[in-house]
Amino acid sequence: GKHSGHATVRGNKGFDGGDWPLKPSDITPADVLKSVGYYTAIIGKWGLGNLGTTGWVRKHGFDYFYGISDQAQAHDYYPNYVMENENQIPLPLNQDASRIKCMSQPSTCNYSHDLFTNKAFELIESRAKNHPEQPFFLYLAWTLPHAGGWRGVVEDGEPVPSDGQFSDTIWPDVEQDHAAMISSYLDRDFGRLMALLLELEIDHNTLVWFAS
Repeated sequence: GKHSGHATVRGNKGFDGGDWPLKPSDITPADVLKSVGYYTAIIGKWGLGNLGTTGWVRKHGFDYFYGISDQAQAHDYYPNYVMENENQIPLPLNQDASRIKCMSQPSTCNYSHDLFTNKAFELIESRAKNHPEQPFFLYLAWTLPHAGGWRGVVEDGEPVPSDGQFSDTIWPDVEQDHAAMISSYLDRDFGRLMALLLELEIDHNTLVWFAS
């Protein structure tokens, strides 16, 4: 390990319009695990260097990337696009995303948390069924419950498709939204993840590390 005081990236300092990138010599867990035969993937937020920099995610041990490479862009839960490896995947439904549209008709928007979750489950199932002989490392970097806006505009509340059980409380919108992000989405999908490992019968030899 390395003390954070000696790390290359020690905050949200910017670099050339993006995040401060890792150096070529920086070693990630993916580098180490890939060197001993693991398939390595990251889904969600990277934030350690955009495409074209020394910190680009696929230069640091990851075979597969799906998500947002810039931490500032990750504050937008309805982005214009996500990255899949070196390719931009457009999300045209999000061009006019707003609180009114995305909460009244969630199916008309692409919520990034749902995209990340679905892609992660697809990957886990594919690796377990099609490549059972090769161990895999998945860094699932969900962005919930970080504050954010809709299409780069900060509105009252936080971006979430539904406040669910908290919609009838007397709390301000931002408190209802934050509680829903954690309970109705983050907690729910972590539970679904654990259930998937059990269903695929790989729970007994899979190490799950949850950090916040």
